[in-house]
Amino acid sequence: MPSDEVATDCVGTFGTGNALRTLIDPLVAGGRSRLAHIAGPEHAVVGTIRRQQYLGLLEHYGLEANRDWLVEGDFTRQGGRNAAHKLLSAPERPDIVFAANDMMAIGFLEVAEEMGVTVPDDVAVIGCDDIYIAGLLRPALSSVHMPKYELGRRGAELLLDRMADPTRPTRHLELEATPVARESTAVRVRRGSGLRPCSDYRK
Repeated sequence: MPSDEVATDCVGTFGTGNALRTLIDPLVAGGRSRLAHIAGPEHAVVGTIRRQQYLGLLEHYGLEANRDWLVEGDFTRQGGRNAAHKLLSAPERPDIVFAANDMMAIGFLEVAEEMGVTVPDDVAVIGCDDIYIAGLLRPALSSVHMPKYELGRRGAELLLDRMADPTRPTRHLELEATPVARESTAVRVRRGSGLRPCSDYRK
């Protein structure tokens, strides 16, 4: 191991890409094709990861990579509002928006309402983290749930174990991220479409 690298215990998540596809699959199956991303700052690790996941989604579904549909935010509600003004004023509006976290998605929802853009009919919105308020909004926000409590608990256990035995082998733990479908991505049923009604997506 290089001298500037230190082996450390860590706990993280996996499955965010699969969770996003679970949320987006019925939207694309229903004919939506303009996928936008409100990204985190490029200097932030999570922002870079979410941006890569967005590009992976475009490739997975064979969708257009439109520069107007990739807007950088700063993980804040105001950042989401600023991004919403850009996306909803674009020559061609997206019909699916994936925000790198829930706070930016919330800012987007606020501006959409102010501009008379209906969610999810005009644009479906997906956040990431599944913070508590996501389920209290109207429309309730679809998101990717990160097991925050369990991440903290496992991290604390790793720390205590390391303190008890500094020589023990390092451990890397991963917990699964899961999709939470709510009203902001609810699919309206068309006869013969095979899609589930809006009520089936509410949690």
